[in-house]
Amino acid sequence: MKEDIIVFGTHPDDVELCCSGTLIKLAKKGYKIVVVDLTRGEKGTRGTVQEREKESKIALDIMGLDFRENLKIPDTSIETNEDNRNKVINVIRKYRAEVIFLPHWDDIHPDHAAASKLIADASFYSGLEKIKTDYKPFKPLYNLFYIGRRKDIDATFVVDITDEYTLKMKAIRAYNSQFPDDKNKDLKEKLDSPFSIENLEARDRFYGSIVGVEFGEPFLIKNPFKTSDPIKVLFS
Repeated sequence: MKEDIIVFGTHPDDVELCCSGTLIKLAKKGYKIVVVDLTRGEKGTRGTVQEREKESKIALDIMGLDFRENLKIPDTSIETNEDNRNKVINVIRKYRAEVIFLPHWDDIHPDHAAASKLIADASFYSGLEKIKTDYKPFKPLYNLFYIGRRKDIDATFVVDITDEYTLKMKAIRAYNSQFPDDKNKDLKEKLDSPFSIENLEARDRFYGSIVGVEFGEPFLIKNPFKTSDPIKVLFS
């Protein structure tokens, strides 16, 4: 099975919150994208596992992506151990995508930081033949880190998601257990939540303003990439 991109989320809804505008844009261009959630979010304050699973499928359809699976690593226990690492390696080898999206390593949520290290390590080890899983060794070319609950991290690039923003919000709103109708909340109560709709919009507007557009999603890349056409990279 060959996909163009694997997008890893720590919990169901993280992908939608952090980079769904970019995924919608790429899907429109014809890229094959699979979402892999590490956990079922079973320790979260709101919603049940069953509700979040149903919501994640609805959101996937809204984004127009190909497939989604869950590795069922225990929520709040995302350790970089051999068992968890091999689960991630196996799914990387299964889909054989050259590009991986994963959480930034510096995040206020401990699960997101732990997930970043686990996925980055697995991406490297996935190419080693002596690590045995169900699929043959394969090493992705690029790890693109999406930025979550921080606005003080310098991005390598920002994707203009202005045209995709309405669909992004629709995908996020599919998680009704996490974002119930909050019309009765006052503004202060809404802003106290790091991922309230109001704060999400503020973050996307902030990064969009950096590159002169209405809404933007930031990414960071550690390993440089080669190109014979730098102008195409800058203005594609």
